[in-house]
Amino acid sequence: MLLDRQSCRTVVAFSQMIVTTLFISVVVIRPSEANPDAKRLYDDLLSHYNRLIRPVSNNSEVVTVRLGLHLSQLIDLSCE
Repeated sequence: MLLDRQSCRTVVAFSQMIVTTLFISVVVIRPSEANPDAKRLYDDLLSHYNRLIRPVSNNSEVVTVRLGLHLSQLIDLSCE
């Protein structure tokens, strides 16, 4: 399957949108609520978590977070 540049960009943008949507749904909608054991693990791991603590010495300092994701099982995409 050959795609022109615009179609290729559209496919990449759509893929990024899907990944972003999945990431947000995982963060916002906690999957641990479906399984009691997963919920207990989630609660145990985050029992002492404080959202106000930031990994900087000065609270006005900007925190840069880098997140890397990649698509797997991409079967056929040709951007020529």
